[in-house]
Amino acid sequence: MDSKVEDVQWIKSAERLDKIVLVRSRRGTLYRSADAGGTWKNQMDKLATASDGKAGGVSIQSIHVSPSKADNIFLKGYSADNWVSRNQGESYSYFRKPIVEVKMHPTEPDWLLASIYAHPEGSENGFLELLYTKDFGSTWEKLTTHIKQFAWGPAELGDKNAIFACLLDPESEATEQKESRSEVQHGWDANVHFYRSTDFFQNQEMLVPHGNRFAFFESFLFVAAINPKEELEVTLKVSTDKVKTFHLSQFPYKLTEHSYTILDTSENAAFVHVNHGSPTQLFGNIYVSGPDGVHYAVSLRRNTRDYSGVCDFAKVNGVDGVYLANVADEKNSGDSPVDKQTMITFDKGGEWKPLTAPRKDVNGKELPCEGKCHLHLHGRSSNKWGTFYSSPAATGIIVATGNVGNSLSDRTDEVNTFFSRDAGLTWQEVAKGSQIYEVADHGGLMVLADNMRKTDSVKYTWNEGLTFTDLKFGDEPMEVENIITEPSGKSQTFIVYGQKAGKGLLVQLDFSSLHTKQCKAFEAAGSPDSDYEIWSPSASLRNGACLMGQLQTFTRRKREAACFNGNHDRKQFSKLCQCVDSDFECDFGYEQTEGKDGKHICQPQAGELPQPGPPEDCQDFWFKTIGYRKVAGNNCQGVTGRSPSRENCPRGLGLTILVVAVLVLLLGGFGAFVCMRRNEGFTLFGKTITIGGQHSEYAFFPLRDGVAVDDDDFTLGADDDDTEAQVLGDTTIMGVFSKQDRDVDDFDPRV
Repeated sequence: MDSKVEDVQWIKSAERLDKIVLVRSRRGTLYRSADAGGTWKNQMDKLATASDGKAGGVSIQSIHVSPSKADNIFLKGYSADNWVSRNQGESYSYFRKPIVEVKMHPTEPDWLLASIYAHPEGSENGFLELLYTKDFGSTWEKLTTHIKQFAWGPAELGDKNAIFACLLDPESEATEQKESRSEVQHGWDANVHFYRSTDFFQNQEMLVPHGNRFAFFESFLFVAAINPKEELEVTLKVSTDKVKTFHLSQFPYKLTEHSYTILDTSENAAFVHVNHGSPTQLFGNIYVSGPDGVHYAVSLRRNTRDYSGVCDFAKVNGVDGVYLANVADEKNSGDSPVDKQTMITFDKGGEWKPLTAPRKDVNGKELPCEGKCHLHLHGRSSNKWGTFYSSPAATGIIVATGNVGNSLSDRTDEVNTFFSRDAGLTWQEVAKGSQIYEVADHGGLMVLADNMRKTDSVKYTWNEGLTFTDLKFGDEPMEVENIITEPSGKSQTFIVYGQKAGKGLLVQLDFSSLHTKQCKAFEAAGSPDSDYEIWSPSASLRNGACLMGQLQTFTRRKREAACFNGNHDRKQFSKLCQCVDSDFECDFGYEQTEGKDGKHICQPQAGELPQPGPPEDCQDFWFKTIGYRKVAGNNCQGVTGRSPSRENCPRGLGLTILVVAVLVLLLGGFGAFVCMRRNEGFTLFGKTITIGGQHSEYAFFPLRDGVAVDDDDFTLGADDDDTEAQVLGDTTIMGVFSKQDRDVDDFDPRV
């Protein structure tokens, strides 16, 4: 390639057998492969021909693939040049539009939203306009102006016309003062509000006044709203009922929040990292919500992050309730680099434990381990080393770099590569030094390459790390930057890419001839004649106990079976279990401590704690917390000693309401009497009494009025097409998770 690889898009398409790959170089050159990276063709002549000489310069800035139809590809150029393809790059069409940002529709492949800069005549400043097209860029129509952030509504909302946006009020005084490009797009402003339109902005509904940023996650919609009276104060509001209502997120401490990172929203609960220190502090607390997304309890303290808000936190894909995270040593404080230790949870944050260190290294030698010695792994805040990695297609497999010791090391001679095949319960060292890695064929193939030194070879294993084989791929070494495989993770093909002397290099590794047979007897897994076995994470991780309220079993290839999985999806079976204490976590306002018997218990946190009480509209009964709530997404059944107690609604509540009503009537009559007698010389001194308050659908506590979340550096990034955690704070938006909607009204905390 003419320069290093900047972006790779492996197109997932059953019709084309996942063979199409697009690559953009740093210089903006587009390359296309139709055989999974075996051969490549430069696309610039085709793009120039499509523009018929109208393009100012053929160069690609970004690649966008339709989530609903992979044939549709949008190529954003520089200046006003843009290209589209309806056949995955076999041919292109060109149009001119000075697009700043583009959004593909989740279900309609030809629908696009785009923003452009507008410059009113006679004004030196401009603002962003929002446009849309229903014919993939052939014609465009204007929707609205003064856009700050915009997005199509997720498909789960059921309305394909739904558009959400943060808009600056064009009539406000702030508009005249903040119409520069950077401030309109990135600054905080009390005159910006969060809107929804379902008729392409013929009408628009304000959902959150002063809402400046928003992010969709599964069944959650988070909105950051600024306090109009104090611009350094921001609240985090959430909707979990398909944007019908919004509630203020409730954190247990009245501490300043400088930024939020939405880490995960799978299994109907939200993990949120909150930075309570300075904006540059390198750790914060992780909180986990109940299914309402409103009430948060502390899950893990001192979770490490980088200056931009990217946190060392990862879900182990394919197994419910398992997460990895790094924490700062308690002796660390302030903004300087911190010592880190790695923790793991098998019950969605209810309890975190250190990783068990392997006893021997890859060469069979004993690993020195003294004192509080554990395995520690690099997370996403480390841009130098390989990070936690797992794949939904390879259940239970994790690869990462790190070291055995008292804390995580950054020394090149101490960082090695480790592997787990049981979702993090046990680990083995598989290579010396830091490696970059990828897994394919449902975990049946794993490829490693040195990412710290130039290399001309990779290591691969077909038996999940029992043995490795060296494979030379070139005559001259190159700097390997990454290894990728097709999106489903089912094939036996990899692409290794990197650079040499400023040029980009791509190498295809095809392992389809490694084995001579397809794995057999999938339906008879566990039998001697089958190449497959039955694996239960519940048995491995919890000593036979249930995991997230269920006994799960998976079908996976036997480690020593020399065959390919191919298109066999791993079968999963589940059986619900009776609830036990470990199925519960600390409720809002409570924190985990160690009891006298060594077991973890939940105690009230220091500071203000809302007193449990019946909801204002209590009918028949309500649930009173004793400090615990069932982990959201946990499917156990029955009641334990940690379940909330069922309480009858107070008698006489209806009578109290009647008395209040009569009192209001009497006060009204008295007021009328006073008005009639004022002319006769009576003087009345009165005061206003407000009866009532905010009502919560949450079963444990009513919401507290006036609880604000302070945030003096609360920004969202530019692109929500990336994948992983989403930062409502200092940097980028990332995040793709499975969708699970659940009605808060149906939530019963006991079962």
